[in-house]
Amino acid sequence: MKKHLILFLVVFAFLIFPLHAHTTQTITLNNFPYKALHNIQIIDETTYISLDDILRLTYSTSTQNKNDLKINFNGLILNTRLNSRIIQSSMDKYILRKPIIKVDEVIYFPVEFFTVLNYPVTVTDTALAFNSPVPYSTSTDRYKDHIKIAVHDQKLTELVCALTTTSEEGEMVIKNAIKNNHYLVIPYKSPSKDLIQSFNKQIRESLPMEIIIREGDFLDKIPSLAGLKTLPITLELKNDTLTLKLDKTTFSPTCFEIAFNPSAYEDVIDSEKTVDAMLMRLVYHYVRDYYSLKDDLNFSDISTIEIKRSDTMHFNVYSDYILDSAPVHYEMTISKQMHPDRISYVVELIKCEN
Repeated sequence: MKKHLILFLVVFAFLIFPLHAHTTQTITLNNFPYKALHNIQIIDETTYISLDDILRLTYSTSTQNKNDLKINFNGLILNTRLNSRIIQSSMDKYILRKPIIKVDEVIYFPVEFFTVLNYPVTVTDTALAFNSPVPYSTSTDRYKDHIKIAVHDQKLTELVCALTTTSEEGEMVIKNAIKNNHYLVIPYKSPSKDLIQSFNKQIRESLPMEIIIREGDFLDKIPSLAGLKTLPITLELKNDTLTLKLDKTTFSPTCFEIAFNPSAYEDVIDSEKTVDAMLMRLVYHYVRDYYSLKDDLNFSDISTIEIKRSDTMHFNVYSDYILDSAPVHYEMTISKQMHPDRISYVVELIKCEN
């Protein structure tokens, strides 16, 4: 009788408590191993990932009121509840096969959450592979509202061709920028008085600014990424030079650069995008030096700003810490993410296939 009672209790326990265990399944982000804050769980043959890691992987935020959850999922506002399979947005309802749960005070979502929302993640039996999309901006700036400063001595074509091997190459750079809706950023001798005045106006009227970067380990033989670090940015104009205060350090441009919209004008500088370009260049220098990365192999005098929901600049860098190993190459992206109350400059590193 006693044996039957013990057997009954064991079976009953399996029925009312879900069977869960840690898994050897790994997470990668932008081709890097990602160090998760909480272990992935396998529960009732379903793979679960913690809400904390979802937020870190996707630059999202959440609030909780008892069992109610509200998630700003990269611009999409989602409402759901613990122990629920339903996720609601303003336009759609998403239904998961398994519910959102809590394990040891940690909230977990089934990985199906990403596929239901068409988020770019590849799920296999051994790994979850994420690729960061361009951050979503809740507002955008409009080109027609930008301050334009005339260039009196040289036109864009002349400036670009002077930085390329041939005039044909320079003209192709401009054509590609127009085709891809890119701004062109090029070195220039010095800012004019009108440009300095516009810089002052933008700094006075700017929203608070911050930088968001990935914490990472680039000294290890296998570099990895982890959580996020947010630091405030202060932009000032001293002696006609833009300076950036970040993490108790002050940065100034090594050279002055200007930004053109080649789709609109040949002889007009876009003042707002010039400030954006210089600020993102300074953020790039900070992150490059913070992780002791190098850029001498792929340096170019001409840069571009990719115009999307969040404007983005791309930089090529590499590390060569490991003796007797080939350099590891990365693409660094810096995106200007605009919010109603602040501007975030979001930095991502993507490991390239050597």
